[in-house]
Amino acid sequence: MVKKVKLLSFQQNTKINLNLIYCRICTFLLILILKNAKPNAKLSLNKKEMQLKIICSVTSLFIFLLVGCHEEKNILQPFQAEQLANKNWYLVSDSIVINGKIQDNYAGLATCVRDNITEFEQDGYYTVEEGNTKCKPTDAQIYKKGTWRLSGTQLRIIEEEAGIPVTEDYKIKDLTTNKLKLTQEMDVPDYTYTVTKTYIAL
Repeated sequence: MVKKVKLLSFQQNTKINLNLIYCRICTFLLILILKNAKPNAKLSLNKKEMQLKIICSVTSLFIFLLVGCHEEKNILQPFQAEQLANKNWYLVSDSIVINGKIQDNYAGLATCVRDNITEFEQDGYYTVEEGNTKCKPTDAQIYKKGTWRLSGTQLRIIEEEAGIPVTEDYKIKDLTTNKLKLTQEMDVPDYTYTVTKTYIAL
């Protein structure tokens, strides 16, 4: 699995480099076109108008490409899955926005829940296990398990509850070597929920 992640990382880096080269080539060509497309006083009025239209069109395309190249850099790439895997993630923030009103769920969590450890294993398995304290001495050490998959900025977790798979889809807002921020949006009649969870790796 490690080899697969490294191969995916190489492919995504190659894609980013090719996109960057493409953007630079397009930028150079557009600048060259604009430089040689200055209105000529000797041209007739119709030709001047046509030339100005061409300049405006090329300028618009130039701006569009610049924005596109900039946005490409801000896209979270799938190869960052290796930043997520094989770490002990601890929940440090959990809030929900219901129709514009914020509710702090983390404040109501007991210590025996706050110290739980979430792990995304390299082989695609997902577990949540008890930390230093248990709410009940008889609680199982691993009380949640399933699988996970990262695609772009989308994180899908499939948990097994009483033998029934339950799918949870999250959007990654931030992912570094020691911080993970997830959001989840849900729409039900008369309500819109946005859940935001933040984890740190220790």
